[in-house]
Formats: sequence, structure tokens, C-alpha cells
Amino acid sequence: MALERWVDPTQFGYYSGDHHIHGAGCAHYTSPTEGVFPEDMFLHVKGEGLNVGCCLTWGPCYEYQRQFFEPVPNKLSEPLTVLKYDVEVSGFGSQALGHVCLLNLRDQTYPGSAGTKTKGWPTWTTPVMKWNKLQGGFTGYAHSANGLTLDRPQDRGVAAEGLIARLDADKDGSIGKDEAAKSVLPESFEQMDANGDGKLSEAEVAASIDRVKNKLPNLAVPPMNGIGAQEICVTTAMKVCDFISAMDTARVPEWNCWYHLMNCGFPLKASGETDFPCISGSRVGQGRVYVQMGKVDKVDYAKWCEGLATGRSYISDGTATPWRSRSTASRPAGRSNSTRPGRCR
Repeated sequence: MALERWVDPTQFGYYSGDHHIHGAGCAHYTSPTEGVFPEDMFLHVKGEGLNVGCCLTWGPCYEYQRQFFEPVPNKLSEPLTVLKYDVEVSGFGSQALGHVCLLNLRDQTYPGSAGTKTKGWPTWTTPVMKWNKLQGGFTGYAHSANGLTLDRPQDRGVAAEGLIARLDADKDGSIGKDEAAKSVLPESFEQMDANGDGKLSEAEVAASIDRVKNKLPNLAVPPMNGIGAQEICVTTAMKVCDFISAMDTARVPEWNCWYHLMNCGFPLKASGETDFPCISGSRVGQGRVYVQMGKVDKVDYAKWCEGLATGRSYISDGTATPWRSRSTASRPAGRSNSTRPGRCR
């Protein structure tokens, strides 16, 4: 059956990619610790019309899949379909502070690790991200909202407990008005003080968090107890994090984290991912990023990653988009649209 394109983004200089896919490690594979070969992953990437597929070796399959790593794109790559093996620090090392995608690696063996996942890897993400940057690589957090959501009552409870623990100077188990003045609350003190007793109980704080959790942006501090963008506030400030991932976890907490970082003055970028076949087993490119490279005859992987990291891009689920509106001669993708400080809304 002949398929007819609704739109061809490459005609407007945009080249699509999924920066987070796997060739092994999840239950979808017959042998998760081994997985499939580059030939298989290349067909996934090409079949979904992606120009770039970043196949990341990670914890369960680290020993087997690392054999496919090369400092350049895989030899199966074609001019407009590129497959590159890189690393996700997941299932080992610093995963407790968030899984990170390390793109455009020249060397996948962290110093002191002896080619294993059990030796030498740091327990926090900053050192591995610095190591990648020293190689000319690009970094970002995977499935960012994992650990940032507040939909479950237990997560709102943890967040409420944390806020009270930080502000409860007299240790009476609540937050008084003077104590509240020392920090930022999800809502005004008066809105949160439902019974009007001049103190905020854990239940009142949790109820406030529930009211604002779907607003964007909001000031409810999440528990940060998952595998998403847990350490991003540190690594962004240290200029070793290039992007926050989106499209495969809850949208509001993804954007809320991103908006607050930008409102602090950090020009962090966003990128679309799928985490195929772990978060989504449907297809690669279910979440994707389109990078503006101009009209090219061959996709340069390093330049594509650089475009992602500098924001010359657009995130989508692959549906047709009015590409002409993505940039203009006066405001190309990646350029600031503001001449003075402002806030992300």
C-alpha cells in the first residue's frame, strides 16, 4: 500500500529523532538482558520515519549491548536515517537521582568502571554529565516527571510532610503564619488555612497541593522520589544539563519543572522521547523532537544533538504540524523571543 505524507518536515529543514530508545532490557524482548541487534533497531527507526534514533545501552543489558557502541553512528546508517548507540545511566550508578541520557559519547566506559556497571560509577548525576560534556556530548534527564507527580494521595502526603518539616521551627507539627513567611507556599496562607486557626496542618497542606497540582506553573514541591529529573536543579545551574525530556510522562509536572528552571534564568531546552519499549512498547518516535538544520543531504549526528541542546527544535507526537509557523526569518528556532526578562506562563 502506498502511503501519502501529510507533510514532509525535511522540506522545511526539520529532522526528527527520538533521543531515548532501547535495543534490550525490557520484558518485551525474549531475552531482556541481550535484546536485539542494530539491524533490528535500524528498521524501527526507519520504519517510523525518524531521521535519528539514539539507542541507549542501560542497566539490565549493559554488558551485552555495549558491544554495539561506536564513537560514530552505526555503519547501517543512511544519509537521512541515523542510528547511534549511546548510554542511559539507569539501573546502576546515579540512577537514584534521576536517569540521564548521555548523547554523542566518544567513550562509553566511565573512568574506573573497567567496562562494568558495578564499579566506579558515581552515585549522583553531576559527575557523569560533566564527563559526557568533556567528550563533546549532550545530556538530559529521561522520563522527567517520574518522581515529580502529585496525583497519588501518598505523594501529596510526602510533599506535605516535607514542607512542614522544612518550616516547622517550633516543632508543633504545623506551619504558623510567621513560619510560612520564610518560604513559598502552594497557595496563600489564608487560602490554605481552611479552619482559620492560624496554623497549617498536614491535611490542609495536602489539600492545597491537590488544588494546584494541575495548574501551570504551580508552587507545589513534589516528593522527587522517582527516576526522572531529580537532580536537574543542580546540574542545570552547573551548566552540564542540556535538556529535560518530555512526551512520555505526565505533561504538567514535566512542564512545571521546566518552566521554573527557565524562570530562574536558565535557558534549559526540552526534547521529545519515547523510552521504547519500556514506557511505551507501541513504536519508536511516539514522542519525538524535530531539529532545525536547514536543508541537508546528510544528517550529521553531532550537529543534530547540538541543535536539540540549543533549542533549534520542536517537540511533537509525530502528527502533522504547520511547519512554516515554526520559524520566521526574524525569529528562527532557538532564538530568544524576548528582549527583556519575563516569566514562563
